[in-house]
Amino acid sequence: MLPLLMATMVFAFKGFVAWLGHPLGYLVAFLVYWIGWCLIVPMVMLGGLRPLVDLFREGQPRFGRPA
Repeated sequence: MLPLLMATMVFAFKGFVAWLGHPLGYLVAFLVYWIGWCLIVPMVMLGGLRPLVDLFREGQPRFGRPA
């Protein structure tokens, strides 16, 4: 998965910067990274939005209440 991430992001950064210029192209590629690789890919791998949100919920202690 890491080689795919690296390849797509190299092309995204180079392509968007060449198309839109330095500051805007960089920001658009950064949004592609966060929306695509940090939201959509985990949602697909986990099976939806609910399991992704559940990763950030506070869980119950496994061994009772701490002292």
